[in-house]
Amino acid sequence: MSTMSFHSGAPLFERCLRPTQSASRDEQIIALGLLALGFIAAAAFCIAIGVWVVALYFLLTLFGLSIAFQRFNRRSADHENLTIDRDRICVQIIRAQKVRAFEFPVAWARLERVDDEDYGCQKLYLKFRQQRLEIGARISAPERGDLADALETAMANARRPDLSFGAALMRADTASPTAPFAPTAARTGEGRRA
Repeated sequence: MSTMSFHSGAPLFERCLRPTQSASRDEQIIALGLLALGFIAAAAFCIAIGVWVVALYFLLTLFGLSIAFQRFNRRSADHENLTIDRDRICVQIIRAQKVRAFEFPVAWARLERVDDEDYGCQKLYLKFRQQRLEIGARISAPERGDLADALETAMANARRPDLSFGAALMRADTASPTAPFAPTAARTGEGRRA
C-alpha cells in the first residue's frame, strides 16, 4: 500500500460505497417531532396526576434519541471510493472527514472474501504482499457479495493485455499502403509478385 496519486483516464471500474441508511434527515426530524409531541402529552398527564419524575424520564429519552440521530448522521457521511485502472486499484476511505488513500498494483493484488453459509459475505479484503485492507465494511452482506463479484470481474479485465494498440496497427497496415507502420514491401508493392 502506498500513498495514492490519481491519474487521468477512464477507469475500468468505479464505485462509491456508502452505508445503508434507513431514514433520511427529514424523516428523522419528523420522527423526533412526533415523539416529542407524544412525550409532551404523556409528561403533561404524568405531571397532572402528580408523577412528575416520569416527565424527566421522557425528557432524557428524547435527548438521548436526538444524540443517537446526530451520531448516526455523522457516520452516514463516511464512505469509500474504489477505482480500478489498467495498472492499479485506488481506494479512498473517508471516515469522520479524514481521508486515507491506498494504491495496489492490479497485477499482484488479490481479493479475499470471508463468507458465511447463512449470512453471505461477511468481510472483504484487498491483499498485496503481507498487507490487507478491509473494504466495504459499512455496507450490507448482500451488497458486499455483489461488490466482490464486480471487483473480481474488473480486476480480471484489468489484467488482460490491451490489444487495441496491436489491432490499430493491423488496421493501419491493411487500410492504406502508405501507413506509417506498414512494412516496406507493402508500401512499394514488391511483396505481391506472383
